[in-house]
Amino acid sequence: MSTSFAPNPLSQQEWAILQQFLDSDKVDDALDVIETHGFLCSMAVGPMLLSDEECLEFIFDTQPRFANPEEEKQIITLLIRLKDSIKHELISGNRLHIPCKLSLYPQPAEAPLRAWATGFMEGLMNAEEQWFATDEESMAQLSLPILVASGLAEEEEIIQLEKNQSLCDQLCREIPETLTDIFLFFQSSLGPNKHA
Repeated sequence: MSTSFAPNPLSQQEWAILQQFLDSDKVDDALDVIETHGFLCSMAVGPMLLSDEECLEFIFDTQPRFANPEEEKQIITLLIRLKDSIKHELISGNRLHIPCKLSLYPQPAEAPLRAWATGFMEGLMNAEEQWFATDEESMAQLSLPILVASGLAEEEEIIQLEKNQSLCDQLCREIPETLTDIFLFFQSSLGPNKHA
């Protein structure tokens, strides 16, 4: 995928179009728009290079029922632009914007950040061996804020971090910087061509 150009971030209207489609009955078991952003962030910062087609297959799981070829082109174009713009922001050294409040409270199970972090962790777990191959301990520490936000941890000490609201909020606010740190970690360990 080329990064020689600066892809335009999605407008609010385009984001709404994508959100409406992913929440519609035209797709089965698809990630929602917040989960999709999280998943695409994991692809952008992590060690795996997936093609546009592979990312789309992961997001949709099954083939969507597009109303017509124009709708198919619009939705796929928006998803690829979102993917490209996330990666471009990282390469440019900018702080990534997370499209939801960086907190799980007052209702962690229903917080949009939980959906975002779940999408991210799905991408990570899809290539877990590659994520932890270089330095398992460092990556576990780097990814901790996102793991806590996802609610997927099974270790009691990590579960307790979520239950401590002030500490959990502190960790959640660190997520944009965490993404930059993970990106730089893999860029350093795998070489500059990984994110070229």
